Amino acid sequence: MIGLVHASFRRTLATRERLRLQPILHHETSTPPGCAGRAAVNAAAACRTAQRLPRHYREAGKTSEGDSAAFNGGKTRGSQQNAPQKQASDLREHFPPASWAVDTYTLMKFYNLDSVLVTAVLHGLEAAKVDFPFKLSPEEYDIIKLVPKPPSSIILLGRSGTGKTTCAVYRLWGNWLRHYTNPGLDPVHAVFVTASATLRERVALAFRRLQSAVLPPADFARVMAMASATYHTFRDVPSEAFPLFLSSRAYLRMLDGTTGRPFFPRQPNGAILQLPNDGEELDPDGAALVVALDEDVSDDDEEADAAGGAGANQGGADGAPGTGDAGGAGADASAGAADGLVALEEEVEAAAAVAAAVAARAGALADLEGGAGGGIEGLAAAVDDYGLGVAGRARLNREVTYQYFVNSMWKKITSPEQRESVAPGLVYQEIMSYLKGSAEAIASPMGHLSLSAYLTLGRKRAPNFSEEVRKKLVWPIFERYERLKRQEWRYDLLDLVGHIYREMAVTSYSGTPIHALYRDEVQDFTQGELLLDIAVAADPNTLFYCGDTAQTIARGIGFRFTDIC
Repeated sequence: MIGLVHASFRRTLATRERLRLQPILHHETSTPPGCAGRAAVNAAAACRTAQRLPRHYREAGKTSEGDSAAFNGGKTRGSQQNAPQKQASDLREHFPPASWAVDTYTLMKFYNLDSVLVTAVLHGLEAAKVDFPFKLSPEEYDIIKLVPKPPSSIILLGRSGTGKTTCAVYRLWGNWLRHYTNPGLDPVHAVFVTASATLRERVALAFRRLQSAVLPPADFARVMAMASATYHTFRDVPSEAFPLFLSSRAYLRMLDGTTGRPFFPRQPNGAILQLPNDGEELDPDGAALVVALDEDVSDDDEEADAAGGAGANQGGADGAPGTGDAGGAGADASAGAADGLVALEEEVEAAAAVAAAVAARAGALADLEGGAGGGIEGLAAAVDDYGLGVAGRARLNREVTYQYFVNSMWKKITSPEQRESVAPGLVYQEIMSYLKGSAEAIASPMGHLSLSAYLTLGRKRAPNFSEEVRKKLVWPIFERYERLKRQEWRYDLLDLVGHIYREMAVTSYSGTPIHALYRDEVQDFTQGELLLDIAVAADPNTLFYCGDTAQTIARGIGFRFTDIC
């Protein structure tokens, strides 16, 4: 009986040995004919691929053709010819596990088992509220840890889905974590800027989930309160609120609030002075639209709202006459009437406070407009020491967007012959990217290029029009555009950018120091906006840009990475 057990155990070990696989380095795998060049590249990169999850395996014990031949006591010539086929058949190829969802093509994430992850598991933290750094490819890891020598900024170029945003977020996370775990180091004030409001929301959510796994609940609640607060300028941002995740418009308006002479009129607390009906123009491109990508959260909110509404309806039914609980209903009605009276008084007081604030803002704006010499006409003629056009008196709803340029201004600034010769989109791009958005234009006291400077731009940099077309067609349209814009008391984005840059050129940046600045989808910004970053950052060598020219969503942007290198 014992002999049978021993025999069964030996057979089990033999079977397990046959099933056991041994990983093979990439350069050891067989190379198909005609791929010798690729094999050399694979061999050169073997030291890097060794860090990845292996793809090729062989049965344990079969290490090489020579060992196999010695083990078999020699082979005939025919068997030796079949050896490569036999060896190839012994190879096993495995791929990393991917998500099971039918609409997802993402590989499963692998995490390092560290003390933070174990603590989160033991405390039962919800997966929807925390996250942990997952394992990255060697290339991504190198970018995250990269410290250029000599110091310089980083521009990361990659197509969609290649991990650009992941590198930016994890580089930002690594810097924050290093200073958090070393209290003796000074805090780093980092700002993440992108044109898409949805991308900003997703990146901020991912970073806060990483923080939630590290910070104690009380500390995390305090950090979230700081980060969620509204800051009108960069002057009053506390260190615990960093890193900040901002849209490009919010970033520019906060910078404007730090200047000595802001582009927008400001209240004493730094808030932009506006009337209730001074809402912004529509956003047809969707850059400012926040899309709710977390469907579970949206469903929960809807269910909670529905449950609250049902509870309110049920309470009304319980208090209806004829239910047999008239006394209780009368008491509830009396209490409800008293609460309603208090609520009504509070609403009246709140409405009065709002009306007073509106009147104060209206009076302040009237004073500003009166100082321009009599309404729009006087303002259009006022190119004073304060700035160009409406600087100091601008309203949010008076911005010239692409849609307004095409639908309301194009026919007024062009003749029928000109409209047949050029498309409005190309002219708008010429104005935003070159005439007013180039580095030379931003630094100019006029806020735009002169005709001579515009004509000297090379065709590689501004490829839309030839020099003759620029002079005879584009420049006259641009002059009429500027004239009409001032007559309508309007401004465009580059008026704001140029005003901020010229103010900082005189007084320098006076807000909370910004030690690191990240821009995702950098192709959605003009050269002037990127030049502004150099004036804002405490060290110009700490900029981190990533983008792809094939993913531009902003209108009027003619972007080349070579222009910012």
